[in-house]
Amino acid sequence: MSLRIDGVYENGKVTLSEYPKGVRKAKVVVTFVGKRTQPRPTSRKVKRKPSGEMMYFGMFKLDRPIEQSDLKAAEWRGDSEAMDGE
Repeated sequence: MSLRIDGVYENGKVTLSEYPKGVRKAKVVVTFVGKRTQPRPTSRKVKRKPSGEMMYFGMFKLDRPIEQSDLKAAEWRGDSEAMDGE
């Protein structure tokens, strides 16, 4: 069951605009909307040394935001062995 109720977060507390009917206790996800009060970091500077893995975080760093066309080469097209054997 999903239910959306607007509210306001202020000084560590969330005040809902209405009370959910029939809900005494539930897991929630809080999403902050609107302008940020703190600037968003421009880039994450995470340095990890490769540990024998084929790929590692930051291996394919781009100097621009990633686009859908960038992922085309990594698209799953099925097992070529299974297709050849049929």
